[in-house]
Amino acid sequence: MTIDSVGSLRQHLQTAVEIEHATLPPYLCALYSIEEGSNTDAVAVIQSVVLEEMLHLTLAANVLNAVGGSPLLDAPNLLPAYPTFLPHSDRTVGLSLRPFSPEAVEAFMAIERPGRRDSPPEDDAFETIGQFYAAIEDALARLTADLGEAAVFSGDPARQVSDALYYGGAGRIVAVTDLDSAKHALAEIVEQGEGLDHQSILDGDRDMFHPDRDELAHYFRFRELSLGRRYLPGDTPSSGPTGEPVDVEWAAVHPMRVNPRSVDYPPGSDIRAAMDGFNRSYSEVLALLHQCFNGDPGLLAIATGAMYGIKGQMVTLMQLDSGDGSTSVGPSFEWIPPRDRRVEGARIRVIPNGPYLVSGEIAVHEAAGPLRKSTGTCTLCRCGGSRTKPFCDGTHARIGFEGTESADHGLIADRRRSYPTPDGLTVYDDRTRCAHFGQCTDRLPSVFGVSEDAFVDPDAAPAATIANVTSGCPSGALAFALPGETHPTEAHEAPSIHPIVDGPYRVRGGIQVVGADDRRYEIRERQTLCRCGQSRNKPFCDGSHWYAGFRDPLPPELANSASLPWDDPHAAERGRERYAKEHTAADTAASKRSP
Repeated sequence: MTIDSVGSLRQHLQTAVEIEHATLPPYLCALYSIEEGSNTDAVAVIQSVVLEEMLHLTLAANVLNAVGGSPLLDAPNLLPAYPTFLPHSDRTVGLSLRPFSPEAVEAFMAIERPGRRDSPPEDDAFETIGQFYAAIEDALARLTADLGEAAVFSGDPARQVSDALYYGGAGRIVAVTDLDSAKHALAEIVEQGEGLDHQSILDGDRDMFHPDRDELAHYFRFRELSLGRRYLPGDTPSSGPTGEPVDVEWAAVHPMRVNPRSVDYPPGSDIRAAMDGFNRSYSEVLALLHQCFNGDPGLLAIATGAMYGIKGQMVTLMQLDSGDGSTSVGPSFEWIPPRDRRVEGARIRVIPNGPYLVSGEIAVHEAAGPLRKSTGTCTLCRCGGSRTKPFCDGTHARIGFEGTESADHGLIADRRRSYPTPDGLTVYDDRTRCAHFGQCTDRLPSVFGVSEDAFVDPDAAPAATIANVTSGCPSGALAFALPGETHPTEAHEAPSIHPIVDGPYRVRGGIQVVGADDRRYEIRERQTLCRCGQSRNKPFCDGSHWYAGFRDPLPPELANSASLPWDDPHAAERGRERYAKEHTAADTAASKRSP
């Protein structure tokens, strides 16, 4: 085959998109099959390669968009049945879903294998990925010379994903607008995989985990694991690694079944439900990437975060007994049509030591207010360190975030205190859910927070005034019941998540929160979830963001805002003094009660 037209070029660049994605499922299976806390070197290697393959996918899509194409990500051919081969290769490089093992690492080295310097460009039946990209680069140069740069690079620049968007790994995103930038993007892909100029073990970037070091190309990172020894400065492809040993524990791995398929398990079984759930989530990742590369570049943060969010589902599958007595199930990476992805109900799941996985019909906003998504899945930062807030960017893994929950799973009715008013209203207070915003003590100090022994004085204001302030409690710690009623009156809103500037997530609309241990918290209309990572009542906010100095970047248009009402996202800024005052009073009261 010869790339002899812009149309043919677009077809081959779509193949490039499919090639870059094809590496992700095998790498992810190996990564998440490793038992927690073991094989730290292997985890770092595979995690860095996965992030850079996401970069390569983005760069291939940028080049395709630049020449007027439309990257296709949400389609069945992106997830073929395994085992399979690299698309349009010479079928010598097989792709399988298998656990971390010598066989897996050998397969990864075959994927990333450097070509010879004299290897010819090949746009079909290629031996190495570098040959395929060399054919695309030749075609770009030839078509540009024949037709002119404007005719070849006719795509809308607004569709380009730029390096203004943080992606988390080494290298950088290149926005493609002409031949030079296209060559730069393709070179980044090939050099990160195979090394510089067919003669170096390095890729020209800095190591993402050790910025003081030059980074090895993918092939040589995997070769370190295969040979059990590190490369030193001065080592070459022919010399091999001559440094200290690399500790690899091949046995510290979940025994995932190779190339699992959901049809191997009956519909309605627990295993089938877990596999189908993962496949829906991964298909949603592809849908986000498709939207990102087809007109909404800002969705890259959501898509990357969603990739981290599937970890919990993959680990669950890695630990499920497959039924044969020797293997676990593992993920099958099967495409689910959009009509079959709908998730019933709105849900927020706590990922162990990771982000919140949000699914269902939930409006998710940025801290400044704009709506970012309204359906499907996404992952929201829980550690406080993401550079793509509110969405997860994987920082929790790099900083070793400790996200163990400590909140009470019991019913609010068993914890709350009741305060009847003279007018027949009943005010309820659950201190275990208070986020300490101080909206109640600021707006009605005669009623709220005036006593060390009782937070509410129900006699100090008219019932209507108390009800109005109580209904504004962001966390739902305060509620009220009308005369003659025992259940709190709560106005139902559409499910939404709104990050409060410098504070927690304000959650509305009866969204189910599920803990990392699969235990469900009571469904409530109003909740505040921690997003600074410091709460002592995880997953709920307890006001610790004030002491931690948690901050969001303030948008320029809001930098000089005047005081705003208590239902505004900036409410958290007003609570620091009240938080300190209340905790001081509580400590004093506790010391008085102590014998």
